[in-house]
Amino acid sequence: DVAAYCLSENGLIDRLIAAKKAGCRVRVLVDDLIIDGLMINRKAIAHLTTAGVEVKVFDPVTAQALAHPDAAAPANVKLHSKIIILGGDRVLGGSANFTRQGFFVNVEDGRLVHSRTVAGQFTDRLFEPLWQRCRAAEPLELVPEETRVPLLPPVAMDTPLGELVYVVLDLDTTGTSPRQDDRVLAIAARAIRIGPRGSITELEEFGAHVTPGRDPIGGDYSVPSSAVRLHGLDNERLKALGAKRMREVMPELLAFIKRQQQHGKVVLVGHNLAFDLRFLDHTLARKAIAALPGVERATLDGPFVDTMHASFKLSPKAAGHDLDAVATRLKVSKKRRPQHVTAEDVGLTGKILAAMVAKAPSRFRTLADLMGPDLLAVAEPLPLAATAAGPARYRLEETPGVGLYLRGEDEDGTPLRPQKVADYEVGPASADGRHVTVRLTVGAGLRRRSLELVAAVDAVHFRAPGPSFYRLREAGRKLDKPGVLVYA
Repeated sequence: DVAAYCLSENGLIDRLIAAKKAGCRVRVLVDDLIIDGLMINRKAIAHLTTAGVEVKVFDPVTAQALAHPDAAAPANVKLHSKIIILGGDRVLGGSANFTRQGFFVNVEDGRLVHSRTVAGQFTDRLFEPLWQRCRAAEPLELVPEETRVPLLPPVAMDTPLGELVYVVLDLDTTGTSPRQDDRVLAIAARAIRIGPRGSITELEEFGAHVTPGRDPIGGDYSVPSSAVRLHGLDNERLKALGAKRMREVMPELLAFIKRQQQHGKVVLVGHNLAFDLRFLDHTLARKAIAALPGVERATLDGPFVDTMHASFKLSPKAAGHDLDAVATRLKVSKKRRPQHVTAEDVGLTGKILAAMVAKAPSRFRTLADLMGPDLLAVAEPLPLAATAAGPARYRLEETPGVGLYLRGEDEDGTPLRPQKVADYEVGPASADGRHVTVRLTVGAGLRRRSLELVAAVDAVHFRAPGPSFYRLREAGRKLDKPGVLVYA
């Protein structure tokens, strides 16, 4: 049993999920903590409920019911606990929130009490009364990946560009991760054809604003102010624009994409398209959406064209590859826009693609030519297996404010002494359709180790063309952070 004011540390979340999979009863109680319009615990709620863990939330209704009669603002009473009750005979608690900051940065205190009596008191007098009163978080249910079907037929990589219809996509969202319960707020799409000299024929447009819906405990999902600053879409603005529910918008979007097949072979296009595809794919995988007529467990399979990738291929030494930088370099646009607008970005992306074709017609002849470098992103923290140290295994971990550390264990499972990483570089890589193998050179302590990362990669990673280029340093092809791996 866990009661937490703030729960966001990935390692703890992963261990709770692992305990659930191992057959343990896991119950998690969190506060409905909101900062800057953002429900801080929603990442934990999304991950845990998707894994089948029971989660309840201490909300203002519960706060009012439990507040002291003399409390000035009962609805503002918070669940400020930081305890874990283990096996009925241990209690772990202290001052630290269950965050990276609390675990690895702050000066905190903590204690582990081995006592069935104490554990029973925490359970009976604190956890159980709260658990009975708090509201259950709604689980995020996804359909099995193997049951999904491609929306479009495959397109051969040697298809001439003249036979293609490009459906250019762009989204506005509440954040960066659909798996952490970020939502889609706007979708824009435009179907175009591009002539050999870069002329654009516009075929059809699609646009919709989407209400963010309900939060995990049934309240109105509030758009964080950080997202509003980016695109200007808060809850009131969306209401004024006539935003519709996703269950209405998604079948319309898929029908629009399928309709373009009458004009040619359809390929999806975007700038940093992986970002948009992650949200669309996750939305399509939700059981409530997947079962809709017109969706029917569809998935957006590739190939895809990412104009950011194509920009790397066309101008590998250029200083920037974001949308505005590429548009300026190709003399498509010089205006720096104060806010992100999906319809504008769709038009700009189409113009960028056309300008690339016009600038290098001998280089861009087939779909394969537009695909850019053969890139793949692995978006989960992954284990590193040493090639030169026998069966010992290593992993890279980041401690905020401290740096990267190489940690590992020998063949018997005995932990090895952590060593701070001075630098690491990406070497040759290969993929066989099921696994990715990447060679890394890591400088830690007095040695440089040649490590080989071997990771299973699911179909979602292969469908998404999306490395996050901002995680690459321009010089030396060095990674800035672990967790998201980018390689060519």
